Parts: sequence; C-alpha cells; structure tokens
Amino acid sequence: GDLSPPRGRATARQDSDGDLSPPRDRAAANSPQREEKKVLKMSSGLTAGVMKPDEIRRQTEEAKRRHREQLDSTADELTGKGAETIYRDKSGKKISEELHKKLNDKHRLKKKRRAEKPQELEWGGGMKQKVDAEQEKDELYQLSQQPFARYDIDKGLDEELKEKRHWNDPLAAAMEEAEILAAAAATKKKKDKKDK
Repeated sequence: GDLSPPRGRATARQDSDGDLSPPRDRAAANSPQREEKKVLKMSSGLTAGVMKPDEIRRQTEEAKRRHREQLDSTADELTGKGAETIYRDKSGKKISEELHKKLNDKHRLKKKRRAEKPQELEWGGGMKQKVDAEQEKDELYQLSQQPFARYDIDKGLDEELKEKRHWNDPLAAAMEEAEILAAAAATKKKKDKKDK
C-alpha cells in the first residue's frame, strides 16, 4: 500500500563509495605514463608560479646570458653601438656638441647659484597665522609685565571690553540691526549711482 512514486533504486549506480560522481578511470590515474603538466613561462622567459630561490636565481642568470648572447650576435648598426651621439635642444632640434656643452654649462651655473643662495621658505602655516601668533605673543608679554592684581582698568582693556559682544546684551541686537540697515542703505546708494 505505498502510494508514493518509485524511488529509482534500480537506476542508481552500485558504487562502493555511493556518490553520484562519474566513474573514475583508475587505470589511467595509476599508470606511470601519466602526462606531466605544461610549464608556464612569463614574457621574461622565467617560469611562472611558486619556485625556490635557487631556481629563480638560476633562471634569471640563464635569461641574462641569453639576452647578452642575443645582443652580441646583433649587428652594431641595429643596437647603436659605437654610433655618434646626437645632441638636441629643448625644442628637439639637432644642435652641435659645442652648443650643447655651452647650454649645459649655463644650466649648471644656474643650479650652482640656486644652491649657493638657499631660499627662505616658511613652512607650517600661512602668513596670517604667523602674524596672529606674533600679536598674541606680544599681548601675553604685555600682560606678564602688568601687576597680578588689577585695581584700575587701563585704556587698552577698557576698549577691548567695550568691543566684546555678549549673547544676552539687549542693545547688541539693536546695534547689529542698525549696522545691517546702514550697510544695505550704502549699497543701495552705490547701486543708484551706477545706474545714473
């Protein structure tokens, strides 16, 4: 009474290991005539892949020797051996050897002058930052010269305190509004003058 479809036991392989992979050709795998892998070569002629250091050294020396032999067997006209040197200026035009030496001497003199007179380069910040740092240093020096306990407010400190704006100052908001309106009126006047 089982109503499920047949399980296909009759078609399944009866391998000893029971997997579904294709049957292995055991005779070819164990044969002594097994094919060796092809050795891959790089464009330099060296073998690609993992190698021992002495193998790399040997192959490198062999490649250098072959290259040297190839150069030696090539005609001198093709390699440029013993050819006359062609001198060129900055634009690429051919020039004489004397003119080339003259130009190089001028170039060397310029380099020598630059080396003798080193440029004074300022690193580590811009000019404004350096000026600000100097001003702060001066202010700190002036503060250090004053007595520790201040009884009277001097003119400089009074001006500094007047210039400071506080977030909760009711008159500061009115002053800012007045400044903004004055600036807007000034720009309007300039614009009107340009239109006339």
